[in-house]
Amino acid sequence: MEIILVFVGFLILAAFTFLLIEFPYYLVSIFVFLHLYNFNLEMPGPLDLRGLISVILVLRLVIFDKQNLDLIKESLSNKFFILIILFSLYSAFIDFDSGYSLFITLKLFILNVVALLLGFLTVLRGYAKRTIVLAILVTGVFAFGDLVYAYAIEGSLLIKRIIDVIISGGTYWESMNHNFFGGLCGYALITVFLLFITKKIDKVIFFVLSIIFILGIIISTSRMTFLSLTITIVLILITQQGLNINVKKVLISIFATIILFVIVTFSYSYILSAMNIKSEFADKIYFRLVEEPLSFFNEDSQKFGWDNNRVQGSMRWRMYKTLRDADLFFDQKISTILFGFGRGGYKKIGEIQFVGTESLQYSAHNFYTNLIAEIGLFGLFLFFAFFLSLLHSTLKMIKKGIIHFSLVYLLLYMLIYTFGGDASLTEKFGYILYGGIIAELILASNQNQKSETQN
Repeated sequence: MEIILVFVGFLILAAFTFLLIEFPYYLVSIFVFLHLYNFNLEMPGPLDLRGLISVILVLRLVIFDKQNLDLIKESLSNKFFILIILFSLYSAFIDFDSGYSLFITLKLFILNVVALLLGFLTVLRGYAKRTIVLAILVTGVFAFGDLVYAYAIEGSLLIKRIIDVIISGGTYWESMNHNFFGGLCGYALITVFLLFITKKIDKVIFFVLSIIFILGIIISTSRMTFLSLTITIVLILITQQGLNINVKKVLISIFATIILFVIVTFSYSYILSAMNIKSEFADKIYFRLVEEPLSFFNEDSQKFGWDNNRVQGSMRWRMYKTLRDADLFFDQKISTILFGFGRGGYKKIGEIQFVGTESLQYSAHNFYTNLIAEIGLFGLFLFFAFFLSLLHSTLKMIKKGIIHFSLVYLLLYMLIYTFGGDASLTEKFGYILYGGIIAELILASNQNQKSETQN
């Protein structure tokens, strides 16, 4: 048995080496998947799986590739590179000043820059569709599988990933929030929609993948995913040039889909009630997707949920929580308001609930609350100076018809989703997208200059 395992390990190492030498950009797909899916493995030595792949890709695509190294050197004067590096240095300084060790601070900073460069080179060299896009679609399929598995086996909104269960031999006990998986399906649905309207996939593949990802979002009961997805798709239809799409028909189809979903949900609930069938799982889905959103304008109905317990994840509760956290933060001293507490700073203002002798820290449920607690108003200004200028420049190129398929719509989705979710625009996946979008702008600018020269 040991001989077989050694042989299999040798084959995997050989395949990995071959890919690294001949097709290094396909390894970027694994890198993107690991960060988006938030999956990692401990490895022998100081680096985990994601860190090891980061080092290998940097050595192969940057250090030992003179052409790529020259491209990076030429692009470092780009204003967007300067802004994001400046923001990253500021965040690293705040982390170090708040008590993080120099080693951890440098490690986090370097890994963010690595993600930025890998996203940049992948798009600049023309591999975006085969790497970043592929990784997002695969992640969406994995998320759908996890949701179906968890509900079919346990009927719970706390999800155990299939890959964790397999690796642990069935002993894995930690669970993840269902909204995380709904958010992943949202990324994938936007991506497949962009591929379809830019004529990069056929109708059959679009239809099959769309059904998978929509079902995943519905099963996840993530209200923020529904809202973010709807706004992002409308923005795509408004900004994307050259679409042969009847917007009126699209809007009617969206409205009809919502009505159909409400009818099916009400019918399902009525059938269960008529047949006297009690389903805690069905009650949760019905409450989260129908009753709780519709009762938003009725304050009294917000006090208790489907199980007669106080609603701690409701929309109104999240609004209250954000305002409460903001009040506490702005009651701090001026230096803290300007520069924040450093990484993990939300713990100093977040609400804590005591269950027996154990204290539980509530999640921020809002990326911006978490960000301002960590880096303060000055850091927030630096971040949005970069983010909004990048967004504006990209949308301008899209409206001119120079950029057709853009990763910027995934950033727009994140921008909206993070108002009610814990996804982060300052983690590795965000940096991958930033690097990719900077490359899109450089390619678009070169194309625009070439067209003007020819004219």
